[in-house]
Amino acid sequence: MKRSHFWILTALLVVSCGGDDGAGPVDDGGNSTTDPTPTTPGTPNGAPTTQSIGPAGGTITSADGLFSITIPPGALASPAASSPALETDITIQPITNTAWGGVGSSYRLLPDGLTFAEPVELNFTLEDSLLWGSDTSFVDVARQKDDGVWGILKSRRIDWESRTLTC
Repeated sequence: MKRSHFWILTALLVVSCGGDDGAGPVDDGGNSTTDPTPTTPGTPNGAPTTQSIGPAGGTITSADGLFSITIPPGALASPAASSPALETDITIQPITNTAWGGVGSSYRLLPDGLTFAEPVELNFTLEDSLLWGSDTSFVDVARQKDDGVWGILKSRRIDWESRTLTC
């Protein structure tokens, strides 16, 4: 995810479903439509976590401990050669999950529009209560774009022993 933006309305974990729950749009044949249907952005539902991270990188973890962002060295390049120690305030704001079929926690990542020079890692803890009764091959991370439409992040890996999903 090189040079990706830090999305304003990213809300994330997780599309984990065992079947159609009727929450999404349906056509006359009972199949999900292919037209994306936007949802409203989530609303804050917990304490935000903010940490200053500079060019050396670092990790910030949500207040609930279920989500973290690892920013590698060089991903937040110094904006001015004369200020190599300048840091960026990164915020994780828990929000309500409004994704179609979404379960689990959602987070808004700030500041909006931040661009990274190197890929960052998004790390989620997978709670057993979220996985019970679901086909684990459908555990994914979704993000909400500015227009309210959701998309699945394609590059992800799951460590079932440690119950972590990383993308």
